[in-house]
Amino acid sequence: MVLRFRGKTKKISCAVAAVIRDSAGCLVAAETGFQHGYGSVLLFECMAIRLGVRLVQRMQAKPFIITSNNLITAVNNLQSRQAPRA
Repeated sequence: MVLRFRGKTKKISCAVAAVIRDSAGCLVAAETGFQHGYGSVLLFECMAIRLGVRLVQRMQAKPFIITSNNLITAVNNLQSRQAPRA
């Protein structure tokens, strides 16, 4: 199973989405979320990671691979326990 997620921001809100596909690329499950307020793209990517991992847990889609454009940056920032600086 492959988990793909995305965070997108526009003005004062963001949308997050997570999609699980099987090895043939067929859709297994998907979920979206919306958050009102300001934040960084990295924050919204982290929210999408959380949404995706919870979706994997609910669907019991194991083993799975996570793919994202900003995954390494997001994980490194989470592990550092420091706020990212611009």
